[in-house]
Amino acid sequence: MEKGDLIVPVYLNQRMVFDLLAMREDGISHVTRVASTERSGSADREGYGAELGMGKVFSSFLKVRVSGDRAKAKESGASSLIDEERVHTPASLFYRLRNQLIDDGILVGLEGDLSSKIHRFVEFEAELRRNPLLDAINSISSLLNEESEGKPRKEGQRRVPDRERSSERTRPLSERLRGCDSVEMVAYDVEGGANALITLEIGYLNSPSMADVIDGRFKVMGKVIRTVGYGESFSLLRKTLFSIVPQDELEQVLRAFDVLSKKDRYDFASVGREMRGPAFQVLPIAIFA
Repeated sequence: MEKGDLIVPVYLNQRMVFDLLAMREDGISHVTRVASTERSGSADREGYGAELGMGKVFSSFLKVRVSGDRAKAKESGASSLIDEERVHTPASLFYRLRNQLIDDGILVGLEGDLSSKIHRFVEFEAELRRNPLLDAINSISSLLNEESEGKPRKEGQRRVPDRERSSERTRPLSERLRGCDSVEMVAYDVEGGANALITLEIGYLNSPSMADVIDGRFKVMGKVIRTVGYGESFSLLRKTLFSIVPQDELEQVLRAFDVLSKKDRYDFASVGREMRGPAFQVLPIAIFA
């Protein structure tokens, strides 16, 4: 990781950025007032000695003095006071926070023992993907919707209004199953060979469809909240309504999806239900390029 890199966020949890900066700086100011003075005028000067070739503004900052210089001058002019406000954006505040964490050695990479990264701030680069299991369920659901569009309504079946039916079809099944305001993405074989489960809050995405995050290679900065080693795993259904379904009933539902998928030559059974270790779960502060 490099301090000072200009960043382009595609996901930025502004609440976390504000909270962390406020903790570190005993509160933060979003607006900085800057006052500067400009002076204009004319001068008659005579003298001899060394010359630095720099204006007064620079010499006053650098406090440069040159020996052997003698001069006398007459100046006349006017000065004006300029008052301006500099406003921080959420991205500029994140940029400041990231640089602080790098300087203080708080932000680390994934080198070494993965279990030692629990509750640490980490930054890593990875190719991000949607939850593969929910993607597969969405694909099968879309195929079933397309097939059902041309079928006649059975006798006695309630007629669903066109607007209601259209709205329900266009809403991905994974959203109906999710039941919360967060979504999980996955990254396989990131730095050090581990897998990553990344829990995002939808409201902080640039686009709710995640179009600008999917299949791109990005840097992720966040806090590790859980790790698993070899022989352990994360369930890819943990953030869905399936997580509260008894195991035997869940198996029946997933077998039904498998049967339906084979009708359209889609191999649902090959899609993993778990992310195997070594792996870690991270709450991201930002995803950026």
